[in-house]
Amino acid sequence: MYNKSVLAIDVGGGTQDILLYEPDKNIENCTKLVLPSPTVLVRNQINNATQDGKDIFLTGPVMGGGPSVRGV
Repeated sequence: MYNKSVLAIDVGGGTQDILLYEPDKNIENCTKLVLPSPTVLVRNQINNATQDGKDIFLTGPVMGGGPSVRGV
C-alpha cells in the first residue's frame, strides 16, 4: 500500500477542488475543499468594477477563459 500523503488539486472552470489524501484514513475522512476557481474570482472582480463604472486592466500569465471572459 502507498504510505505517503498526496495533495491533489484540480482547477476547473467553476471550482478548484483540493484533496489531502492520507493513507491512514478512509478516503471519506480525508480533508477536502471545494472553492471558487481563479477565473470565477476574476469574473466577480470584473463585474464589481463594471457596476462601479471603473476601468479594468488585465495582465499577467494566461489563466484561461470561461467565467472571466464572460465577465468582460
